[in-house]
Amino acid sequence: MKKLLVWLAVVLGLLLAIVANALWWMMNPEAPLNFSNPIWNWAKRMYGVTTAYQESDLAFLMSSAAIVLGFIAIMLAYRRWRKRRGPRAFHR
Repeated sequence: MKKLLVWLAVVLGLLLAIVANALWWMMNPEAPLNFSNPIWNWAKRMYGVTTAYQESDLAFLMSSAAIVLGFIAIMLAYRRWRKRRGPRAFHR
């Protein structure tokens, strides 16, 4: 049961982060998107960006993907840390 509640909290946190990201992009559509990163330029070519709205959509998509990857990295790091500590850390 505890594991289910932890996963539910993680999913809820991830959804809240993505909703906050969506709200930020909706409230700031004029945010400067002057990324000169080669990954950004490659993504624009792959997505077929022709308008500023499409560029904003792509920025939202990429930032949401970064949020999801960040959550995955944190979860993996936590699992690795917990395995290293072992079960005795929580039984005092």
